[in-house]
Amino acid sequence: MISGTLDFYSELTSESDCQLPCLCTFQCVTDHVLVLCENASLAEVPVNLTSAVTAISLKHNFITNLTRDSFSHIPSLQVLDLGDNMICYIEDGSFLPLRVLYDLYLNDNDISEVNSAILNMSSPQIASLDLSTNRISSFPNDTFNEMTSVQGIFLHNNQLSTIPDGVFDDLLNLSAVFVIGNPFNCSCDILYLTSWYKDAVFTNGLSLSTDIPQLPCNDIGFSNETELDQWVRDQEEACSPRPTASVVTVEVPVTQIVTTQKWYLYAGSAALAVFLTAAVCWLIYDYRLEILVFIYIKTGLKPFSSRSPDDEGKEYDAFISFSSLDRDFVLEELLPKLESQESRRRLCIHHRDFIVGECIATNIINAIEKSKKILILCSKNYLESEWCSYEFKTSHQQALRDRARRILLVMMEDVDEKTLDKEIKAYISTNTYLHRRDALFWSKLMYSIPESKGTTTLEVNAGEINDIDVTDEVKQISTL
Repeated sequence: MISGTLDFYSELTSESDCQLPCLCTFQCVTDHVLVLCENASLAEVPVNLTSAVTAISLKHNFITNLTRDSFSHIPSLQVLDLGDNMICYIEDGSFLPLRVLYDLYLNDNDISEVNSAILNMSSPQIASLDLSTNRISSFPNDTFNEMTSVQGIFLHNNQLSTIPDGVFDDLLNLSAVFVIGNPFNCSCDILYLTSWYKDAVFTNGLSLSTDIPQLPCNDIGFSNETELDQWVRDQEEACSPRPTASVVTVEVPVTQIVTTQKWYLYAGSAALAVFLTAAVCWLIYDYRLEILVFIYIKTGLKPFSSRSPDDEGKEYDAFISFSSLDRDFVLEELLPKLESQESRRRLCIHHRDFIVGECIATNIINAIEKSKKILILCSKNYLESEWCSYEFKTSHQQALRDRARRILLVMMEDVDEKTLDKEIKAYISTNTYLHRRDALFWSKLMYSIPESKGTTTLEVNAGEINDIDVTDEVKQISTL
C-alpha cells in the first residue's frame, strides 16, 4: 500500500526510465523514485523502469504469475504493492532480487500456496507481509523462517482451518497479526494460536495489534486473561493423547469369531466398491474431453456447454493466429474443414479479413474483439515471429479482461520448452491444449470452436485467398 502526497516529487518522462501507462516520480531530497501503475490493464511487471525505483504500486491489474525475472531489473525496491491482481502462481525465489524490500502487499489475489521457498527473502529488513483475501488453506510451520525481522503478518480472509504449531515462535519482532475471516474450528486446531497469544500478551507483556480476541469461539472473550487461560487449559486436556489400555487376554466364542469375519468381509467389499467407484470417476474426469467429443461426433450435442452472453453478436467464431510459414496448413487443411458447409464456422485470418490500409496492431485488436475464440497455431515459426508474440499477448490480456477461456492453443509440433515465450509457457502449464498429432485432433477442434447458428459460411477457397491483393502493411505480417 503506497500512500502519501506527491507534492515533493517531480515527474520522470524518459522512456528509458518509465514505461507507459505508469506514472514515475522522483524526490530529490531522499532520492526516492515512486512508480504508480494502477488500473493499467497490465499482465506482467513493467520492464522499462529505472533500477533506482524504490516503491511501485501495481494494484488493480491482471498480473497472474511472478517469476525470478519479474523484479531483477529493480533491485532497490523497498515497497511492492501487488494488491488486487489475479496472481495464482509465484515461482520459488521470485523476491530474492529485492535485497532492501521493506513492505510486500499480495492481498486480494488468487494465491493458494505459500511456503519458505516462495517467501525466500534476501532482504534483512522485511517488516510487513500482507497475504489477506486469498485462497490459502494451509502452510508449513517454517513458512516465515527467512523473515525474522517481520513486524506485521496479515492472513485474514483466507481458507485456513488452523495455524501450524511454532510458526510465530522465532518472529521476535512481531507486533501485528490478523487472522479473522478464516474457517477456524474452535478446538485443537487453534490451540497453538490461542496459547501463543496468551503467552505473548499476558505473560510476556507484548503490545500486539491483532484480531485474535474477536475469534468467534463459543462467545469466549479472549481479551480476558482468566477466561482465556481456562479455555486453553480445557483444550490442552481435550487434545492431549489418551493413555493406551493394557493388553488383556480374553477367550472369544467361536460364533463371535465367525461374526467378526463376516463383518470384515462386508467392510472389505464396501471398501472395494468405494475404490472402484473412485477409479471410474477418475477415469471419467481424466478423459472427459474425449468423452464429450465422442458424444458430439455421434449426436452433434454438446452436453454441459452453454453459450456465453458476451459471444452474442460477434462476427467471427475464431481468429486464427499463425505464422505465414505455416500458411499452407491453414489454407489447404484448416479453412476447408472448418468453413465447409457441414462445419459452418466463420473464421478470421490476416490475408482475407484484415481491413486494407488499417494499422496492423489495430487490425489485430479488432479481430480479437470480434471473435469468440482465438486459435493459436503454435510452432517453431510462430515463436520466432514478433507479430505472433504480440497477437498472443493481446489475446491473453483480452481473455483476462473478459474472465473467460477464449484462447485455444494448438501445438503444431514438438517445441523445446526453452524456446517458449514465458507467457505461453505459463499458459500451457495451467491450461489444456491440443496437439496436431492427436488422433482426435479435428474432432476436438470442432468441439472447442462454437458453431455459428443461422449464419452463412463464407465460400472462399485456398486459391482465391492466394489471389487476394493485400497492402504492404498486411504483407508485413507474412514476413515476420
